[in-house]
Amino acid sequence: MSYDRYAAICHPPHYEGIMHRGACVQMATASWLSGCVYGAIHVAVSYTLQSICSRTFSASGCIASFICDIPFIYGIGTCSGSPLNLNHQAWLTAAYKVHMSNLTIFTEFVLMDISSSQELQVVQGLLFLVIYLGALTVNLVTVTVIVTDPHLHSQMYFFIGNLSLIDICCISVTVPKFIVNSLTGSKLISLPACAAQIFLFLLFGSTELAFLVVMSHDRYVAICHPLHYGLTITPRLCTQAAGGSWASGLVYSSIHTGTMFRFPFTETNVIHQYFCDIPQILRISSSEVQFSEFIILTVGVALGLLCSALLFISYINIFTMVLGMHSMEARNKALSTCTPQLAVLLIFTISGMAAALGPISEKASLSNLLTGMFYTMVPPVINPLIYSLRNREINTALGRMFHRYFELRRRAFFG
Repeated sequence: MSYDRYAAICHPPHYEGIMHRGACVQMATASWLSGCVYGAIHVAVSYTLQSICSRTFSASGCIASFICDIPFIYGIGTCSGSPLNLNHQAWLTAAYKVHMSNLTIFTEFVLMDISSSQELQVVQGLLFLVIYLGALTVNLVTVTVIVTDPHLHSQMYFFIGNLSLIDICCISVTVPKFIVNSLTGSKLISLPACAAQIFLFLLFGSTELAFLVVMSHDRYVAICHPLHYGLTITPRLCTQAAGGSWASGLVYSSIHTGTMFRFPFTETNVIHQYFCDIPQILRISSSEVQFSEFIILTVGVALGLLCSALLFISYINIFTMVLGMHSMEARNKALSTCTPQLAVLLIFTISGMAAALGPISEKASLSNLLTGMFYTMVPPVINPLIYSLRNREINTALGRMFHRYFELRRRAFFG
């Protein structure tokens, strides 16, 4: 609001252009989103200590306030009516230390390793490094050619560029840590790093699902209602859809991660996967976390089924329209834009089902490692290859980009 008043008073001729309706909606959404994320993380962290201590030390449950005030929840309130009592906080800290002396609190996790041989570990690290660099290269090339070529500045390629950016981030969450561990002979990952892996992996995975739903609707409008495409799928709508996709992924991953790491890990710290996999973290979590996660996962599955239904409806309408086209050229053009997206969708769905429905391994195994590799590494590697090989416009733009590059190098060399 202060920025709104600043623009209105200091720049009145440009006020309507700066504070247009879209900017107001985006600012309001960002304000609500930041509050939601901060609140979820703050509540999860705040109740960790209290929940642990309440298992051993009984309290009166009396709060010296008419609301659940944060300082009193932290344990510095009294039940005698005085506003603050620092001695109570000292007692709570001492009680926490006594309680923790009877438990083993793990602050690091032991990740799975394929072989105990140092030579084989180096080989697997180099293999993963090659795959990672390959995925990074093809996705970066896709993003670069879409950004630099004016012919690809359309709605469809805006979503494809975002999808490639998500793939870059997604594979960068888990693989670099495994490469470093393999080359250095280490198998440890700290608790904050593990939480960060889960948070980021959920963020990019759920955001990608949201983008696939948006992209299916984009193709539905383009093929089934081509005359209204420019009015329906506007650049402003694309920006809002992209922002909503990222926002939904951020909220879901924040709630998920905050719930999963509410309590410390006291049973074991062995993870039978090469990264912090969600089923493996749930396996070593407390019963309270497993119950909470069951509810969140149920809601997540319901939302996933809703997204799948929307995708299913969109592609049924698309292929019904395509099969009814009399022009072979129009039919081939429609299929050339839909087939890559459908292939990406199938890869994403199969990999997600393998992760969610697969059995939770109680011991390290090669099949468990291969399952984790499939749904963390295959989609980021395959997606840009599908778009590059199946999309004529991207291939043409890629040729123009390399031609300009070699032309500049030739002029610099001979100039």
